[in-house]
Amino acid sequence: MESDQSSNPQTGRTTWTPPMDRLFIGLMEDQVQKGQLLDGQCNKYAWTHFVDNFKQSFGSSFTKDVLKNRMKTLKKNYVAVSTLRGQSGFGWDQSREIVIADDVVWDDYIKKHPDVKCWRTKTLAHFDELAIIFGDNRANGRYSRCRNDNIVQDDDDHDNENLDNTQSPDTPQEQNENGYKI
Repeated sequence: MESDQSSNPQTGRTTWTPPMDRLFIGLMEDQVQKGQLLDGQCNKYAWTHFVDNFKQSFGSSFTKDVLKNRMKTLKKNYVAVSTLRGQSGFGWDQSREIVIADDVVWDDYIKKHPDVKCWRTKTLAHFDELAIIFGDNRANGRYSRCRNDNIVQDDDDHDNENLDNTQSPDTPQEQNENGYKI
């Protein structure tokens, strides 16, 4: 177990190191897979799991509040970078884990949004993992389908169906792949 060197007793602040972030992000991603962390919100079991793992790996200074604060910071950073990546003219350098754009694009954007200036040179490690944890994965209807979406009929078949509907109520009906009767 490492010592509590990451926590400064004089200021009460925790200095986060890359191994700490890797552990925390890995733990959060694992909880997403288990359904214990949804839309960046953890249940009681997940928080207990995080705290226990951190205390075991990095010392007793890691409380639920310390981890919650780090989660808020990681989410804020993810949202900022994700927003930048979605703007016209911006891209992502995967190997350096940094937002990229031409100088003129950065200059124009920073004039309107001075709070993002730091991201011109600041990296965000583990962006893909953070996208799994904090990304907008709520239902939006994008892949929804109506009950008849899978029915494909030729015009000839459709005409014949209307003219010759001799199926009795006791005859089993065919079903499409979703189990809807056709």
